[in-house]
Amino acid sequence: MRTLALLALSALPLARAAAQDTPELPDKREEIKVLLDELDAHIGERGEEDPQAIAVIDKLLVEFPQSGPKDREAVVDGLDGCFEVKRQESEEGVRDNKLYFAAAVALGEMAPESAPVLMNWIGHKSHRKDVPLQRRLILSLGKTRDEKGRKALYARFLDSQKYSQTDPWAERAAGVQAEEFTPLKAETRPELVS
Repeated sequence: MRTLALLALSALPLARAAAQDTPELPDKREEIKVLLDELDAHIGERGEEDPQAIAVIDKLLVEFPQSGPKDREAVVDGLDGCFEVKRQESEEGVRDNKLYFAAAVALGEMAPESAPVLMNWIGHKSHRKDVPLQRRLILSLGKTRDEKGRKALYARFLDSQKYSQTDPWAERAAGVQAEEFTPLKAETRPELVS
């Protein structure tokens, strides 16, 4: 028992040194605020400035890893706002969804902060009929490797199987797109199956 206590006490300076070695990321940076204001200005123009908004999303994606926790949250909230804007449909009934796709792809790279936002927009009534966008949101959520997101996707899959006459995952299970799936840890596998 004494040995364990001595080992624990001797490990404290190492843990403190490791914590001091990681540099503190800057937070509440002016560049992030300017980019988010620019994004808000572009997405409010009813689709006319979507290419400029997508360029700002790319800049935010580059700045995200060097940001502190409050800036990360602000960036994710800004991208969440991209899904709330309305876009017009063409004569063929197809809605312009380039902005939504860009936001979904960027959120897939912004784990773990982006997982709740992605889960919110999967199956949301505003975008439910846009099947390619729903696919992109699901793939982005899978890319975050968030445990809650994984369980939510599995529950949606089971729910979809109640109404499906063919197995939509059969092609992927056969290995056609095996790179989209990562193996589960042994301890989470029984929870999902049971």
